[in-house]
Amino acid sequence: MTLAILKQMNPQVINWNSLAVMQQIVVSTPSTSLTDVVLTSNITSDMKLAFIAKVAPAAIQAWQTNKILPSLTMAQAILESYWGGSYLSVKVQNYFGIKASSSWKGPTISLPTKEYDINGNLYVESAKFRAYNSIADSIADHTQFLMASRYSNIIGLTDYKAATKLIQQDGYATDPNYTNLLQSIITAYNLTQYDVQAGAVVSPK
Repeated sequence: MTLAILKQMNPQVINWNSLAVMQQIVVSTPSTSLTDVVLTSNITSDMKLAFIAKVAPAAIQAWQTNKILPSLTMAQAILESYWGGSYLSVKVQNYFGIKASSSWKGPTISLPTKEYDINGNLYVESAKFRAYNSIADSIADHTQFLMASRYSNIIGLTDYKAATKLIQQDGYATDPNYTNLLQSIITAYNLTQYDVQAGAVVSPK
């Protein structure tokens, strides 16, 4: 869905640049989710390189402080936020699609989102997502999110193939193709170079 279509569906919204957290808007069909809406489209090669450069320092720091592999962090940021152009990343600085559980005490935004059931069937549900003040806050919280026991098996991993496989098995995303998507991004943009910069011992490709 494009922003132009979304505007047509919601004439009551006067200023989309200042859409408030929790403001209600209309989504046309049950198969559509706001988390799929891209506010910044036509991502150029230069924009992709700029986004990688923007995310890299915090991703490297995540390894140095908590041993979360930089290539994993960066690939997730790229995939989950569509290079920083997604509705969640533009409006509430959520670059990883992290939902807000009952234990989350920070600000949230409620949006319809696509999920897959255990049989691989697609459905849409309304969910609360965490909201942040900056990309740095988003990356820092993503790191802490992965430090939970549910994802403890990826801490310290230096093989991106193992890390991307386990993060799907651990339940980070319901998309059955999530691991393949992450691995494709890592190889296409040589994100393992940031694992080397961080000081991680990278397994052979």
